[in-house]
Amino acid sequence: MKKHAWRILWLLIALNAAVLAAGTGAFAGDGVSGESAPAPANRGRAEIWEQNCGRCHNLRSPASYSDSQWDLIITHMRIRGTLTADEAKAVLELMKAGN
Repeated sequence: MKKHAWRILWLLIALNAAVLAAGTGAFAGDGVSGESAPAPANRGRAEIWEQNCGRCHNLRSPASYSDSQWDLIITHMRIRGTLTADEAKAVLELMKAGN
């Protein structure tokens, strides 16, 4: 993926996660009122998503599917996309965090 497209995708992932996780405690505040940054774990998970899923898929809202549906989807894509167990777990946690 081109560098510019990757930056746009990362921005969309971060914005999507921020909107979906607002008020759930999924983000760690930086101490400045009204500002927050994605938790380091979510940034790492988003990078794993980009490196594996983003090659073939457009960004989908995590709220598109229930947790049980994400379990099935990620299990299927682990096989099709040859994801490692750790990669599949990270992507599943990212999708469930925004659900």
